[in-house]
Amino acid sequence: MLNEKVILTDVDGVLLDWAYAFTQWMERHNFEMLPGGHKEYDVNKRYNLTTAEKERIVRMFNESAWIRKLPPLRDAVKYVRKLHEEHGYIFRAITSLSTDTYAGHLRTKNLIELFGPTVFESYVYLDTGADKDDALEMYRDSGCWWVEDKPQNALLGQSIGLESILVDHPFNQDRIRRELLPSNSIWFSGGGVMPQVIQNPYRAIFSNNDFLKKLLSIDTNISLQSLDMFRQDDSNQDTLIVFEDEGEINRILEMIWNNLKKEK
Repeated sequence: MLNEKVILTDVDGVLLDWAYAFTQWMERHNFEMLPGGHKEYDVNKRYNLTTAEKERIVRMFNESAWIRKLPPLRDAVKYVRKLHEEHGYIFRAITSLSTDTYAGHLRTKNLIELFGPTVFESYVYLDTGADKDDALEMYRDSGCWWVEDKPQNALLGQSIGLESILVDHPFNQDRIRRELLPSNSIWFSGGGVMPQVIQNPYRAIFSNNDFLKKLLSIDTNISLQSLDMFRQDDSNQDTLIVFEDEGEINRILEMIWNNLKKEK
């Protein structure tokens, strides 16, 4: 049985800032990004390359020494470590880096150095730009969280019963604005600075989904309870209730309704 505290994740554009390093590498090789290129996911559209040129150049970069020292994406290290160390989540990396053994070795060292030796349970290195259909198939209908920056891969995960999370990048924001992509989840590694204290209006959160409870209460001191612990008196408090099925909704709404009748 699959551990429910497993998070499947892409690496480039999710955990590591591949685009930043690749842009620096391209500049050193005298390639200039097109105006507005940062809004494009595809490298060929960023640099006006043919498909063949793009495949050759990306493979060269992915199999170069640069891949050993990619920086983390924004605050990914903070939140991945928090999920792992404080809440017991483990990660499985699935990335279309390269099937080159040495490139995989460099990538593994990069991830361990940034995130720690126990965060990742496994690493799957597919060929450069390869589809992830086969790699994800074994997780079909598992309900695992699947974190991606490529819209097609996020939708693929959603179609086979995974909880897909799409990373907040300019090219994804642009697709959402143009109504080309439904947004169904968020990823922890966003822009901006995390405040030292979050003023949360709720005294308690009730849910049977541990991940949602932790995500909704992150960096705050809130009472976290399962829905089974919800009692009629709790409806008098500033309480957030997260439902996942109709049975839970009916039971708790009945409690709240009975409480309202008492007050009358």
